[in-house]
Amino acid sequence: MAIEQTRITFLRHGQPEGEGCARGKTDFALTEKGFEQMLQAATHAPVAQQIITSPLVRCARFAKAKAAEWQVDCLQDASWQEYDFGEWDGLSWQTIEQQDGETLRAFFSNPWQVTPKGAESMATFDQRIEGAWQRLLAQYRGQSVMVVTHAGVMKQLMSLLLQIPKEGAFWQRIYLPYAALMSVAITHDEQGQDWIQVQWPDLAANLK
Repeated sequence: MAIEQTRITFLRHGQPEGEGCARGKTDFALTEKGFEQMLQAATHAPVAQQIITSPLVRCARFAKAKAAEWQVDCLQDASWQEYDFGEWDGLSWQTIEQQDGETLRAFFSNPWQVTPKGAESMATFDQRIEGAWQRLLAQYRGQSVMVVTHAGVMKQLMSLLLQIPKEGAFWQRIYLPYAALMSVAITHDEQGQDWIQVQWPDLAANLK
């Protein structure tokens, strides 16, 4: 069996409307600045053979445009949608603090133990992202794929790939700016083992 490599590039959406809000399933639009941020970030990404996107417009708008440019298919997959904050979703953090501050602080201290009312549990979110990841690997083995998604999704995937313990406030210990870009390279060796490496774009390469 020959050695193969699968490369999955993850791109967070750019600046959307609804600044300072719990932007989960709420479908805030992508701003023009946000679109430009994503365009700039994508210059550091390899051309993909397939684009997969969260159906939320702050991701899908850019994904469709990039797919047209690269002349590849663009598949919307709700598995890559942002965490559902339940009754908090779409509200400003200030409003949530005023209405339910104790639960808010407990949630960010340990989201594995505290779930906002009507929201996904962290265990359910974790299972959703792990399932989406496994399907991605099975379907696109040996290919280059771009997934346009959200900060919460990317953090959750990193926690899975880096085997971070399912406890504590890891979400608050990782900062991903708008249009953050990361790649995961999976080398499939001749013994049938997969070697996974999380990578960031080499921005310095453009300065050589």
